[in-house]
Amino acid sequence: MYKEQTELIQDQLDTELYTARTKLEEALDELAIRRDYKILASELYEVVYERYSNGMAIVTEMMDAGNELLSADIEYLNMQIETYRYYYMLRKIAGTL
Repeated sequence: MYKEQTELIQDQLDTELYTARTKLEEALDELAIRRDYKILASELYEVVYERYSNGMAIVTEMMDAGNELLSADIEYLNMQIETYRYYYMLRKIAGTL
């Protein structure tokens, strides 16, 4: 009976470790995507700003580009937080925290 309980606990721990590791890997992939989106939004803002400075874009285009950049920054920061959360969850489950 003791051996069965030990095996059950070990199986549960292995499952939790696998799940936490998978979530961390997914979060890291998503973080890279958000970083690329942030870079693209920044480039778009620079292009629209240049057009606006030359009188070729209206203020609403400038505002839209600014909103996209702000949104990209916020999404990137939120994903960073989420990634750290999964990292520390994995360390806690692994017993290294």
